[in-house]
Amino acid sequence: MKLGDWIMDYTAKNQIKLSVSGYMCLIFMHARCGNLREAKRVLEEMNDRDIVSYNTLISAFAANGDGVETLN
Repeated sequence: MKLGDWIMDYTAKNQIKLSVSGYMCLIFMHARCGNLREAKRVLEEMNDRDIVSYNTLISAFAANGDGVETLN
């Protein structure tokens, strides 16, 4: 988790734009750690969201038993 936060801070400070796959890795990492709020924040920060990024987040909410947020 700390590594993901460090990556986000580092890229923001140095004005580095992550690729879609970079964002996907962060979303997946936060989701696997149960930090769904942060995973959602990362998704919202993405400029080029696609069906895979949405499905990753939807699956994470469903896997963590948050059916209401999954539907939202």
